[in-house]
Amino acid sequence: MKRNVLICGSMFVAVLLSGVAVSSKAEGPGMTDRQLVEALRRAAAPTDMHKVFKTIKGKYDQAIKWSAAPDSEPRTATARCEADRPLGSTFVEVTASGKWLDFEFEGRGAMGYDSGAQEYVIVWMDTLSTRILVCRGTIDEATGAISLFGEYYDTIASKMREIKIVMTILDKKGAANLKVYDITPGSPQFMFLEIDSSRHESRAA
Repeated sequence: MKRNVLICGSMFVAVLLSGVAVSSKAEGPGMTDRQLVEALRRAAAPTDMHKVFKTIKGKYDQAIKWSAAPDSEPRTATARCEADRPLGSTFVEVTASGKWLDFEFEGRGAMGYDSGAQEYVIVWMDTLSTRILVCRGTIDEATGAISLFGEYYDTIASKMREIKIVMTILDKKGAANLKVYDITPGSPQFMFLEIDSSRHESRAA
């Protein structure tokens, strides 16, 4: 176990150092350590685009609606979600658990704003499949809605699907609405998933 930890640690350090070396070459051979540190600080600094995450923290109850087809009656489910910001104010980490069609599931995800690429990014994985979903997009500053685009393998239809996610933070407690649309070319486009998240209020016995 200790050997595995040391190997993983060494690999991380090697990757970090190689990244710094690339940055150094990009900035010029005369760059000092102090300049490198300042460059890293600028790269890691929160921006106005990260402020959308500042209210997302704590435990949430989730109401889920899912439709298999454009004209099908939505099915409902519930879940619990907990959000945290373990790396400061620039990333949000999410864990969720619930019941989906009598199948208990767990999920893990993260979201943030990539200042270099100038885009929002969501990563999601769960026990309902082996896929890792990655979506990227931008925010509508007038409405506060974040629209992200990606694709995933539909295990039921055995095909790749293109999706659009629209996420809106609703209040200062981090309540949120998330809609997922199937926008696969050549297929009917429709909203197949909606999740409303509200802050979980603990009740005294």
